[in-house]
Amino acid sequence: MLNRIDEQPNYHMQDASGFVSSRVQIDCYAATYTAATAAARAVKAIVSGYKGGQIQGVFIESERNLPAADAGEVSTLFRTSIDITVLHGEDP
Repeated sequence: MLNRIDEQPNYHMQDASGFVSSRVQIDCYAATYTAATAAARAVKAIVSGYKGGQIQGVFIESERNLPAADAGEVSTLFRTSIDITVLHGEDP
């Protein structure tokens, strides 16, 4: 699951650069802890350092293991969340 958490315009010394820095949360769910962390490792291997098209760069910021359910809910799933920063062109 992907969620864009926030975005900030990017500036250089003269004005806005025309790029945006977006923080994105990627959640990897699986039936076991090992599978959730393996999925997160695979995602990081694909996105870390990626650049192409409008994307100037993807940077891993953090990773954490969390319960798959909200407080009070019961779930047999495990979740690993990854926060990334994506520097990209402004949306049209």
